[in-house]
Formats: sequence, structure tokens, C-alpha cells
Amino acid sequence: MELLGLLQHLASWQALFLVAMVDVCLILLHLGSPTPGLPSLSTLLPSPHPRHDPHVQMLEQLHVERARLGEEMLGRLSDMRNMTRTLKARAELVSDLDAQLGRMEDRLNRLRTHWKDSPEPGTNL
Repeated sequence: MELLGLLQHLASWQALFLVAMVDVCLILLHLGSPTPGLPSLSTLLPSPHPRHDPHVQMLEQLHVERARLGEEMLGRLSDMRNMTRTLKARAELVSDLDAQLGRMEDRLNRLRTHWKDSPEPGTNL
């Protein structure tokens, strides 16, 4: 169970790191309206048409990639939640089976003790 938790923790950090990297690229390639504190590259780089500007195209690709990564990470997190539920259910099943096995061992030991204390078949008491 600790290993599963560690894997979930690492996967979530990996997802955050990937999204953060895309965000940094978006900030560095900022082409939209100026944000306070960040100059707009569109004012620095003249472009005949925004659609043909390679920076705009790259920005659009980054937006698409970020959305895809976000959806992929949500899918992975959902899969991990399902795996966690499955593992918890299996752990409960193993615990139940272990308890049943313990009870069966107790019964078997009682039967062995009873048979040892019983007279042999066909002998008179």
C-alpha cells in the first residue's frame, strides 16, 4: 500500500512538473494582450498576419499540448484511484480469507485433539 501511495505521489509531481514546464513556455512566448509585468512579444515582433506568425502557431500548439497533458493526467489520476480502490478491496478480501483460514486451522486442531482422545474404532469402552 505504501508503494502505491509513493507511485501516486510521484505521478502527480510528474504531471505538475509537465504542466509547469508548458506554463513557463507559454509565459516566455507570451503573445496575447500584455499582462502587467510581462511585455507582449507581439508588440516587439511585427507579423504580417497573426495566423502565419510562427510564435503564434507555437503558442497555439503549446495550448493544445497543455490541454492534452491535462486530460492525460486526469485520466491517469482516475486510473490510479480505481487501482487504489481495487487494491483496497483485494486487501480486505485477503484479510477476510486470512481470518477464515485461521478459523479453519482452529477447527482442524480441535478435531485432531478430539480424534487423539477418542478410542480406536471397533474397540469396546
